[in-house]
Amino acid sequence: MMRYYRYGRGEKNYIAFLDDRLRVEEETDYLQRIETMPDNYGGKWYFEKPRSFGTLTYSLLRRRMRCGRWPRAI
Repeated sequence: MMRYYRYGRGEKNYIAFLDDRLRVEEETDYLQRIETMPDNYGGKWYFEKPRSFGTLTYSLLRRRMRCGRWPRAI
């Protein structure tokens, strides 16, 4: 299931998409990397990373400026 929410920071507006399947894949991958490459993916970082697992963020302002118009719905 995918959910989304909108938020803004200053003049920029964002849409964050939350995907449960992607979150599980990223979490599993990260745990495997902790085991195989502990120097690069230390366990101490695991407690800070879960907030971003399964999250895709889209900047509306940046997209609009690049295209010259608001993005169309897919």
